[in-house]
Amino acid sequence: TLYLTNAEAAARPLVADSRFHNRLLKPSTPLLRIPFVLPWEVTRRPLDVLHTQYTVPPFLPRITRTVVTIHDISWEYYPQFYERKTLLHLKTTVPGSARRADRIVAISHSSKNDLVERYRLSPDKIVVTPLAANNNFSPRETRSCRARLLIKYGVQGRFFLYIGNLAPRKNLVRLLRAFAWLRTHRRIEEKLVV
Repeated sequence: TLYLTNAEAAARPLVADSRFHNRLLKPSTPLLRIPFVLPWEVTRRPLDVLHTQYTVPPFLPRITRTVVTIHDISWEYYPQFYERKTLLHLKTTVPGSARRADRIVAISHSSKNDLVERYRLSPDKIVVTPLAANNNFSPRETRSCRARLLIKYGVQGRFFLYIGNLAPRKNLVRLLRAFAWLRTHRRIEEKLVV
């Protein structure tokens, strides 16, 4: 079961496998959905395992096993990069979720170490599962790809690609400075595409 908050997304299959089905949860606001709506849904339609990201609902039936993926806890180390409301939410919900979860998935050993150190969790509770590219990201025929890039984005020739959001904690300024230095000192000829 895939729990979704967007009616349009819930109306179409997201996984090409008949064993998967979507359930729309309302209201979409996490303040109601996570602590109340999702536990009510799980009580009505029991699950073997509930897998969430960052937040495990606090009032789940005891028989429901839980796995939570926590990509990082950067707000604990760099609170200045977060809005006060977001920071309060993360600091309030994630530590308790990590303690309540039966297992935690971390995307790197660094994230695992941060969770163990900061939240005093057992390392045995945390499984490191590095992120992998979707099958859509595979080598393509170069000439047609370059033609599409030129038409759609005006990008031609060799380039470095930055894919990530523009949040200050991603340190895009440092990337731009480093790239500018490399270009100025003629160490590279490639472009940078953000």
